Amino acid sequence: MRAIRWGLYTVALLLSVACTPAYTEKTGVDLAGRAGITDSVSIERSNQRLLSRQGQVCLLSDMADTDTGKTLLRTMQAAFNGYFVAVGVEDAAMDYLQAAATGVCPGAAYLFFVQSSENGCLNKLGGCGKNARAEFIITIVNRADQSLLDRVKFSVKNSWLPWNTDSTTRLQNAFEQLAQAMTGAKAG
Repeated sequence: MRAIRWGLYTVALLLSVACTPAYTEKTGVDLAGRAGITDSVSIERSNQRLLSRQGQVCLLSDMADTDTGKTLLRTMQAAFNGYFVAVGVEDAAMDYLQAAATGVCPGAAYLFFVQSSENGCLNKLGGCGKNARAEFIITIVNRADQSLLDRVKFSVKNSWLPWNTDSTTRLQNAFEQLAQAMTGAKAG
């Protein structure tokens, strides 16, 4: 009987230690995102190596010559400021091969190639309203030797609740989460 009682006390102690405030908060945020009460962000990386916060970033896209593309890159730039020493944007639409051939962003340490997924809402007529998903593929290249550092599948699913935030603010908050994941920085 003592052994059973001691075992139950041990299990209760372990469960109470596992439910720290940080764990409870993270679990609550994750569950709210899954339920659609808040925006949910999904980040799938091919390489978990952290990027240096001292490195300069240059944002490139194959849709940088469109209004949607410019807005996307400027939103990403605003979100990345404070996580990297400098964040620049290339206004001409280009892909990886064009950037390598032309030598854009000579001072940058990292080139981020941002492509909108066909499944996402960014290029659709209705845009990214309630309960819509914006999806991106971001290829990160080391500027010095043109080596592939990471390929990120990034998606943001908007809440179905009518929050008073516009899609740019939602995307900026999501890109800040991406910057935190890439640099290991904490939200502040």
